[in-house]
Amino acid sequence: MVEGRGWRFSDIDHRPPGWQLLWQEGRLVVADGRSKLSLGVDEIFRRARGGNLAIAKACRGARRVHDALAGWGTDAMTLAVLGLDVVATEQDARVHAVLAERIVALRTANPGVSIESKNVEASRLWRASEHFDVVYLDPMFEPHPTTALASGRMQALEAWVAPTPTEDLVEMLDLARGVARVVVKRRRKDPALEAPDWSIRAKAVRFDVYRQRPPIAPPGG
Repeated sequence: MVEGRGWRFSDIDHRPPGWQLLWQEGRLVVADGRSKLSLGVDEIFRRARGGNLAIAKACRGARRVHDALAGWGTDAMTLAVLGLDVVATEQDARVHAVLAERIVALRTANPGVSIESKNVEASRLWRASEHFDVVYLDPMFEPHPTTALASGRMQALEAWVAPTPTEDLVEMLDLARGVARVVVKRRRKDPALEAPDWSIRAKAVRFDVYRQRPPIAPPGG
């Protein structure tokens, strides 16, 4: 058993052949027996330098963002490099372990970024009344029959994290709107969970934006 930075896992995830979480040469590795995933942070800085990002436009005006379904954390870390204060939650312990390692690498490369991760269910933060300007929902997409095979990163994520049912996403959206503005990432042509207040479109995806709902006044208030 190997321990580090709040997580515990066996040095090899003993499951049938497929994507595994390994401890090799003092670091976490995600591999499938044929190849290893590249999960460095150089791409985060390149992406942030590119500018004109749809996700940045969707979060415009925000200071503190909760990436509620963070996965490998690429979007969360990009927002952090762009100057936002980011909390990234990921419920799967294996994915969160990799996310935590990436955040350490990001902070080493840029000590000024403000980002932390939590291995908890997202709504726990909302029920704890933590303040966020934006809640970002980037759910696992269902496999698309007309698209090419997903990248290695997505294949590994799909092996470990089940897609969130639409009805659960709608419930998350409703709950999150009581806390903050909500940004939901969707495939460009997929239907919206609910009619958004506005959308920001990118080449392959879009970001549906929902204003925060005003608090409900108590009876007799």
